[in-house]
Amino acid sequence: VELLGDPRISAARLPTRKASGGVGLAGALLHHAKAIVEELVSAHSPAVFKIGITCSPLVRWRHYERDGYCQFHMLHATPEPGAVQMLEAALIDAFQGRQGCRNIARGGEGPVGRPPYFAYLALAPCGAGIGLLVAAKHAQQPQVQQQRRKRPRGARDEADLFED
Repeated sequence: VELLGDPRISAARLPTRKASGGVGLAGALLHHAKAIVEELVSAHSPAVFKIGITCSPLVRWRHYERDGYCQFHMLHATPEPGAVQMLEAALIDAFQGRQGCRNIARGGEGPVGRPPYFAYLALAPCGAGIGLLVAAKHAQQPQVQQQRRKRPRGARDEADLFED
């Protein structure tokens, strides 16, 4: 399941709701989320990744996209901020020592905003030999070109000084 037609943003791994409306017990949800993170990180290794929470997945994805990340997988959705904060902290605890994990804080600091709240995995496979900073630069090039078209003819800015 793609979000707004963008194949890089996936809701396919969100747990399914039971007939009672719930999605399962906390232990089962944690096990499910850990298995998904393990599967995705292993499948795209070597990779850089970050686990987090948000109440606005599309906005959050745009920030990661600018930083060179290629995929954004939603792992869990809930109206309860405490539940998603605990899930984030547990996932970070499980994967923080893993090569490629970019989480520095222990997790559980957010989210700010209205429900629903989402736990996610942002992923940047590095197997193509393109570093994260180079990928971020490539992701920003269309935006820079579009901004330059809007400037008056002959105007220059700092970005012009650092072109390749």
